[in-house]
Amino acid sequence: MRIAICDDEQEQRNLLFEYIHRYKDTIKVDIFGAALDLLLAVEQINYDIVFMDIEMPSPNGFEVAEALKKKKHSPLVIFVTKSHSYTIQGYGIAFRYLPKPISYEMFETTLSLAIKECEPEKIPFMSEGTLHVLSINEITYCESLDHNLTVHTTTKNYTSRTSLAEISTQLSSEDFAQPHKSFFVNLKYVQSVDTNNITLSWRNTTITLPLSKGKRKQFIKKLGDYIGR
Repeated sequence: MRIAICDDEQEQRNLLFEYIHRYKDTIKVDIFGAALDLLLAVEQINYDIVFMDIEMPSPNGFEVAEALKKKKHSPLVIFVTKSHSYTIQGYGIAFRYLPKPISYEMFETTLSLAIKECEPEKIPFMSEGTLHVLSINEITYCESLDHNLTVHTTTKNYTSRTSLAEISTQLSSEDFAQPHKSFFVNLKYVQSVDTNNITLSWRNTTITLPLSKGKRKQFIKKLGDYIGR
């Protein structure tokens, strides 16, 4: 795990470094006072996470984040800002926003989510006689049909003679929810919810799944909690 801090205010750089060290003192951290210095560094170093101030002399943090997004190894960018004026513009670029002043509790939650995204948990899954190791982040939804369970991922599907209840014990209750007795979905891929259906989307795929009346209230609450983290 390697993290970069890019902020033109020394006090803010020191604070973020202190917070990272408090979270885990073995994380490698590089500090930059100018965006151009960070852009030069990423030509040689692959960062997993970048804490980026937006309001910096040109190029500003948003412009640099756009450039980082185009890299083969694109880090997660967490914008650190006094203003929310970039929120809409940064959609799809930033992983999260940290409004100043930053409390440690807010920082800890955001960094934990970012590390989880960078280093996703994996689960074993036996399908057709072969043991597969599946990244939880890549699981889009699980489907139970005729006593068989199919795990749908962003690249491939895996089927086994097991139950939805059994696999749900291996998946985070914070990241997954059950919209219907036959489905267990990754909230990361939920695009929309209406009265009777939910829509999941990833890469070039969009799929609609049923949302049962009895599970609707709890599902929407879990989705709201997930989005609000």
